[in-house]
Amino acid sequence: MRRAIFAVLVLMTLVFFLGSVSAISTSIKDSYSPGETIITEISGDIRGSITSSNVKLERISNISGSPIFVPRYFELKKLGESYYLWFDAPEPAENYTLTIKNITTVVSGKVQEIKYQRNFSVSGNLTDYSVSPGFISTNKSFQINAKLNEDYDKQIDLEFLKKTKTTLKPGENTLEFSISGINQSGLLNLSVGKYTLPIYVQVGKKTGVSNVSNATEINEPTNATSTENVTSEEEEIVNEEAPTLYCSEYPGKKCNANETCSGGEEKKSLDSLSCCVSPGDCVLKKTGAGSAWIGYLIAAIIIIVIIFIWIRYKRVKAEKNPVIQKAMLADKKVP
Repeated sequence: MRRAIFAVLVLMTLVFFLGSVSAISTSIKDSYSPGETIITEISGDIRGSITSSNVKLERISNISGSPIFVPRYFELKKLGESYYLWFDAPEPAENYTLTIKNITTVVSGKVQEIKYQRNFSVSGNLTDYSVSPGFISTNKSFQINAKLNEDYDKQIDLEFLKKTKTTLKPGENTLEFSISGINQSGLLNLSVGKYTLPIYVQVGKKTGVSNVSNATEINEPTNATSTENVTSEEEEIVNEEAPTLYCSEYPGKKCNANETCSGGEEKKSLDSLSCCVSPGDCVLKKTGAGSAWIGYLIAAIIIIVIIFIWIRYKRVKAEKNPVIQKAMLADKKVP
């Protein structure tokens, strides 16, 4: 009897677990190179919308062992009937967890709000090249930026309506594509070397599909220059110099507003605008001696004014005292 009950409980747990796993999925791989562009479709029966505020990236701290938020630029958009997400893999070789919260979907026949998580690792050398943006919604010709991280030219294959080749130069490259010849709106694929980008083409319309979210943080310069047509709801928030570590992880010491870093390098951290990296220390800022005389002069003027007012007050008080006035009159009458 106990075995039967145990088997039923195990079966129910497996059904629930498998239902939760299969409700939402992505095509994120297990491993990426540092700086590699991650482009994924978010598959599943998604009810409602997904917003960028619910997407975050974390890694495990080597010091505390607790999850650490990783600032990143995410772009999340619904192209046609599907959601797509793209971002660049962080450069530090670590294990990461991508989390998408508050996804309304159907699990085991019931509408539920779930949290999707996907673990992946970053390892190896810096990726040979990356692209941005990771997808496009447009009604006209567009551009894709490709950044080559190598010192020599690299030839890659391109395919959008037709197959071609192009040569990337070290640094930034701009690749141009035309939609002439496309007569029907829809989702197409663009191959840029090792990357496959979804391109939603709107024929005969002034705007592309609505942008679900253009997100958030970034911890390294992003060279994304999108020429797509988008709705007025779209906006891009890019912080090109966001920090990636807490001050204690450098390691370092957080300096107050009246302190400065002495003997070390001053950096921004996730919890401080001024982190004095070891072996430096936070010391009080020194005020300039050249402007000290101004303060002394103001203090001297105030003291003189107070003394003057006090003398005037004593004199007026003496003149109003009748005893003192009589004494003064008596002194005048004495021959």
